[in-house]
Amino acid sequence: MRRTLSERIVSFLANLAHFQHKKIDGTFAAERITDGTLFLPYIDPDGDDDLSLIRVRWQGNPSNESEVSGLQIAEHEIIVAVQHWVAVGDMDDEQSSIEHLFRHFGFKTGARLRFEKENREFSNTLEKLMKDLGWSAFKKFLGL
Repeated sequence: MRRTLSERIVSFLANLAHFQHKKIDGTFAAERITDGTLFLPYIDPDGDDDLSLIRVRWQGNPSNESEVSGLQIAEHEIIVAVQHWVAVGDMDDEQSSIEHLFRHFGFKTGARLRFEKENREFSNTLEKLMKDLGWSAFKKFLGL
């Protein structure tokens, strides 16, 4: 049986350094060991298997559950995991390790994360341009 994108995202999270595998009400989940937050697959009532939503029980509390973008959560949690691995000496270069794990996430889940070297370079250039333009506009506004 083909797993949903949501299930593949949760499975990937469960294998990161600060997570553990968990079964909740017969459903596979990823538990963040630092605070007990649970990440569970989202079951779409319309049967769409390609949604990247996941359910999150903040601090493991079933009454504090929300649906969030699994891709955004994965980006954040991968970065946290890499920072851990760099700090303990398992990885050397944070930037290249993040890029590697983002590609690995794509391989394992079939979904792409936004953080890629080409996008980052374009984004940095655009950010610098906007800062320069913003500063110029501000100086004009002040009459400098």
